[in-house]
Amino acid sequence: MYILAGTEGGQIKAVPLSAPRSSSSAPAVPGAPSALRPMEPGARAAAEAAAKAAAAQCTTFGTLDKNAAVVAMASVTIRGREAVLVARANGVVDVWDHARVNEEEEGPGPLLASVAAFVPPEGMSIVEKREWVKVVDVDALDDTTIMAVNSRGTLAAITLDPAPNTPRSTTTTAILQVAGSVQTVDLGKDIHRVRPCAPHHRHLLAVGGNERDLHLVDLNAPKSQEADKKEEHLYTGLAKPSVWTGELRHTVVWRARNVPFDSVGLRVPVWITDVRFLNATGTQMATCTAYHEVKFYDTTKQRRPTAVIHVGDQPLRSLTVLPPTSHSDLLVSDSKGAVYRISPTQAAAHARKAARAAGDPDHPRNKSIARRSGKPIAAGSAVAGAYKGAQGAVRQVLPATMPDGADVVCAVGLDRFVRVWDAKSHAVRARWFVKQRLEAAVVWRTPIESGGAQPEGQAEQEDEEVGDEVWDELDALERRQLGDEDDEEDTFEELAVSGEPTKKRKDRRTEGDDDEDDNVDVPRAPVKKKAVPKKLKKPAARK
Repeated sequence: MYILAGTEGGQIKAVPLSAPRSSSSAPAVPGAPSALRPMEPGARAAAEAAAKAAAAQCTTFGTLDKNAAVVAMASVTIRGREAVLVARANGVVDVWDHARVNEEEEGPGPLLASVAAFVPPEGMSIVEKREWVKVVDVDALDDTTIMAVNSRGTLAAITLDPAPNTPRSTTTTAILQVAGSVQTVDLGKDIHRVRPCAPHHRHLLAVGGNERDLHLVDLNAPKSQEADKKEEHLYTGLAKPSVWTGELRHTVVWRARNVPFDSVGLRVPVWITDVRFLNATGTQMATCTAYHEVKFYDTTKQRRPTAVIHVGDQPLRSLTVLPPTSHSDLLVSDSKGAVYRISPTQAAAHARKAARAAGDPDHPRNKSIARRSGKPIAAGSAVAGAYKGAQGAVRQVLPATMPDGADVVCAVGLDRFVRVWDAKSHAVRARWFVKQRLEAAVVWRTPIESGGAQPEGQAEQEDEEVGDEVWDELDALERRQLGDEDDEEDTFEELAVSGEPTKKRKDRRTEGDDDEDDNVDVPRAPVKKKAVPKKLKKPAARK
C-alpha cells in the first residue's frame, strides 16, 4: 500500500505505508531541559544520513512545475482498473495508473491521459483566466467519464476514449486521446466542494461553498423534480444503485436551510469547505465550514441541520469518514494542524440536549455568559479524540486499512510531512518528510512499477534542506547525553547511519597529510577567560 500525495510543485510522491515506525516519534524525556547542548562529533552527519534514508523510501513522479501544482486528487475506477485523477492549477486533469505494465504500445510511465478540462475563452483578463482554469474538485461520473469543477461553478463531463486501433474492453488501460463530447453545466458561483454519492449513485452530487448552503443535484432527474426554495420539501433518496444516463441535467432535488438567527438576532454565515455522504441512499450528509462548525443533515426529516457542533477555533479544511470498523466516526482537520475525531452518535445526543434546553429559559445552559453573548457552545462530548503532531494547515485527511486489518489515519498539509496515526490508539506509526507542501492525497493499494519514477535525491537536487528530521534525531542524541540508558538502544538502532564519510570530512582528508588522524575526535583545549580588572575606586575629592 502507498500514499500518493500531490505537491505544490506539480509532482506526485509515493510513500509506502508498510515502512517501519519512525524513530522521531519516541516520547520526550520527562524533565529534560529545553536549552541546547553541544552536539557530539558526527551527530549532524548521523541525523542527515537518517533523514536521507527515510526520504529514500519515497518515489517521485513528474518534474517540478509550480504552474501545474496539484490542487485535488481522487481515486476512481476507469475501465475496470484502479486509477487516480490529478487536477492541476492550470486546468489540466491527469489520469494516472501506477500499476500499468510499461510496454511500448502504452508508453512509458504511469500517465494514461492528460486532459485540458477548462480552456479559457478569448477576451478574458488574467484574473478571470485563473479563476476559469482553477479546479476545485475532480471525480468520476462513470467508468469512462470524469468530471471536473472550476472555481466559477462550471462542471465539465469529459468522456475518455481508448487509443486508436485499440478495442474497447475492461482490460484496456491505454487512454491517450479525449473524445469530442465534452458537456458542461453551470452549478453557480462560489462553489468550493462537489462530492458524488459514490459508489452507489455517482450522478447524485452534494454541492456547497461560500454563502452557498448545501444542496443536492441529480444529473439524471428531470426539471419537473426541481425543489422549490420556499417550500419545506423533503428527499427520500435513491434505494437501488443507479448509474449516470450520460446527459447533464442541473436539477436541485433538495436544498438545505440555514439555522435560525443567533441569540442577538444576527444571521449565521455559511461557508462550506467539505461535505461527505454518510449512507448509501444519499439522505444523510455531514459538512464542515470555515467557521469551525460540523453540521449533520437528514433529508428525510428536515431541511435544517439535525445537529451542529463547534470544533476548535480555526477554519476547518477537510472532512472524511472512517471505515465501519471504527463506528463510522468522522475525521475533520483545521488550518492550524489539528485533526479531530467526531462521533455522530454523541453529536446527535448533544443536539437533543440543546433542543430541550432551548424551550426552558431557566435552564442553566441558557444562563451561561457564552449563550447570552451569542457565542456558540462547543460540544466537547462529540469530540472523541484528536491526532496530534501536524504543524500548519492540514489539506486532506483520509483513512486507510492496513494489510493486517489495522485502521490508520493519514494526513498531508503545509508542513511537508506525510503522517500516519493508528486509528484506535491515536499513536504515530510513521511519518515522511517530502520537501514540498502537500495539497491532496489518495491511498493506492496496487504495487507501483518503476517506470517513470525517479529517486527522491535525483528529483530535487537543488533542495538540500533536510528539514525537521535532523532536529528530531538530535533530540534523540540529546536524550543519550542526559543519561537515558533505557531508550538508548531502541533509539539508535533505528538511525540509518551511513559508513561513508561526509563531504566535509572528505575535504579534510584530501587536505591533510595523515588520513588516520581525521577519524579521531580530538577534544578542544579549554579557552582561558581573560581576567576582568577590578573597578577602580574614585579618587577622593580635594578639599
